[in-house]
Amino acid sequence: MIRLLLVLLLSGCAAVRSYDAELYTTLERASGGAVDDAIKLLEANNRLPDKDLLYYLERGMLERLGGRYGESQKTWMAASARMQASEGGFSEVTNVVRGISSYVVNDKLRAYQGHDYEKVMLLTYMALNHLALGDYDSARVAIKQTHELEAQIAEQRAKQYAEVEESARKRGARTSFKELNGYPVQTIDTPEVNALRNCYQSALSHYLAGFIYEALGEASLAAPGYRLANELQPGQPALEEALSGLDARLSANSSAPDDGTTDVLFVIGSGSAPAIQSRSFMLPVFVESRTVLIANAFPV
Repeated sequence: MIRLLLVLLLSGCAAVRSYDAELYTTLERASGGAVDDAIKLLEANNRLPDKDLLYYLERGMLERLGGRYGESQKTWMAASARMQASEGGFSEVTNVVRGISSYVVNDKLRAYQGHDYEKVMLLTYMALNHLALGDYDSARVAIKQTHELEAQIAEQRAKQYAEVEESARKRGARTSFKELNGYPVQTIDTPEVNALRNCYQSALSHYLAGFIYEALGEASLAAPGYRLANELQPGQPALEEALSGLDARLSANSSAPDDGTTDVLFVIGSGSAPAIQSRSFMLPVFVESRTVLIANAFPV
């Protein structure tokens, strides 16, 4: 039985797909403006009816790049549903089994569940799609969901955050306070603390929240969005101006007659997310007085 299991595990390695290699060509076509071709290639590489999370994330972004915001929303809603489904129930048992087998053979056997920052950014990009469609009310709902999700993740990571913060303080880090036109901003500007916070919180999503609430005339909700963006990315002039100039902009908009002009927000994306690649090594295992090499792998 052990011999059969080892043969099955080792023979399965060659059949495992390389998602990163497939996506490289897809991204190349998309960056050249051939979005339709990129979508066709993505479909060709994902023929099975049960699509994985990465497929929905990538397809939604390609549709967004092609200006198909409605289709992008539907695809990303499917991605969000898969993320939620993977967080409990039977899927947890399945993921444990896949996790055990993946480190024995190949980490690509693991079902991709998405990182915390991806879950937050998914909702943020859905809010951007709503804005592109001129639907500010739906954008408001999406950005509110983003912050509710961040709060849940922060609660789960509270112990880890406290340990990292305490470690930074022992090395001399101190909390700093700054006032931007009366709005307090509190930061601990150390790489460890900032890296942990930014792995599940997004300065972009909080800035976007401030922009949306400001556009809707909700100053009391706009200020916290801009303030949190500054705390996550300290010392950024654009973020500081957004908060310090909030009152003046709202005052000018409320008192000045409509002259037909408006503020415009440009959101510019550059590059792609870092690839997660497999690193493997051969582990010698003794079976019935014989040495058998088994492939072990882990994601980097």
